[in-house]
Amino acid sequence: MKLKHFSILTLLLPLLCQAQPKGQPSRQGWFLGLDAGVPLSHSSFSSFAQSGPHLGWTSGLNAGYNFNSIIGLEADFGLGQSNMAVGSPCIDANYYLGADGKLYYAAVLGLDSWKFKDFKSRVSYRRYGLSANINILSLIPATAGSRWSLELSPRISAYSTRETMVSFADGAPLTTNNGYPLTTKSASASTTNDGSRRMAADHSTIHFGYGAAIKASYRLSELLSLGLNSRFTALTGKGIDGIPAHGHKTNFIWENSVYLNCDLSVAIRKTLGKLRPDGAEREALASDPLHSRASTPLLSRIPAPAATRFSYHAPAITKAGALSELAPRQPLAARQSVHFAPDKWDLSASESRKLHEILESLLADDSLRLTLEGWCDRYGSDEVNMLISRLRAEAVKSWFIGRGIDSARIEACGKGSDKLETNRKKARRVNVQLHRVL
Repeated sequence: MKLKHFSILTLLLPLLCQAQPKGQPSRQGWFLGLDAGVPLSHSSFSSFAQSGPHLGWTSGLNAGYNFNSIIGLEADFGLGQSNMAVGSPCIDANYYLGADGKLYYAAVLGLDSWKFKDFKSRVSYRRYGLSANINILSLIPATAGSRWSLELSPRISAYSTRETMVSFADGAPLTTNNGYPLTTKSASASTTNDGSRRMAADHSTIHFGYGAAIKASYRLSELLSLGLNSRFTALTGKGIDGIPAHGHKTNFIWENSVYLNCDLSVAIRKTLGKLRPDGAEREALASDPLHSRASTPLLSRIPAPAATRFSYHAPAITKAGALSELAPRQPLAARQSVHFAPDKWDLSASESRKLHEILESLLADDSLRLTLEGWCDRYGSDEVNMLISRLRAEAVKSWFIGRGIDSARIEACGKGSDKLETNRKKARRVNVQLHRVL
């Protein structure tokens, strides 16, 4: 990827940040993640060596911000270790590496040297990166609302590397006869009396990189996403393996990892219990005759998670007459509970079937009365849950009214959050109690 490609992307970013495909749930907000995997590298030496693949490890943190379902920015930091050995056809396994950091065709008399096939380069690194994540699936209408995402991420980065030559025979670092560890980076080495080089206390080298990543992930829940990340980075400067370049100048790291991301914005909103609806939802709620102007501040805090966006249809409710609260009541055995989906208050056909027996009793005996208590689960703010629990009770009330029951015989109220019920499905309900006024 050339510099001009990054320039074009920079010009497109403002447009992508404002775009939001119709039908796609918003993914706007901060996120934080962890990743772990395996790096594969290639320079003069390679992870794909003649002696077989040499695997390493990598792990890191990532954090970023999604502007919408299309585009997001992400910064990452990671640590890793890549193992590399002779493997390129451009360099012979029988070549020698001298203690002076140069390549030789044969052992040099009076100079410590090691045959390429007898050792590997162990490269420890730190990674600092910045990428733009473009979700390709969000551009396809057929995938609207899908839990899957496929992101293409142009990326710039910096790697701090430190190499150590390790013997295949005993797994120990290579050292000169003077006991100094072998290094080939002249910028951080000093020359001993016998002409060999020894490593300074800190011999890290900085490489700038550019490349791209492909990420495929699945949203496990409203908070968590699990995915695979394949990140390719071409590095500038000398080879990260510390081996003199010979015949080519390839220098890259290919990291493959599994990552787990947490949507911080959703986590924070859940903690605070304040999830804001979009404009269309606020307009629908504001036009509902069931609510007065006094409830407007409360309506702006009705939860609407991205995974369960809801639409509101106000039930046609006949104004109820006053109930005598002093009248003694005789509870009857007929009692039922109907349940609701998260953030919903529409009574489904399957749940309404539970009410037919109670309906028949009401139609047969005019002395019977009905009490409806709406409830929510314990997630979300108390104020919002109080309103939704009332809407659920009113929805059941309107069902009975629509089937010929006088509204004066029905008392409906919202109870808010049922904080004692740990099962969320059971908590989202309306309790229907039949009783007789004595």
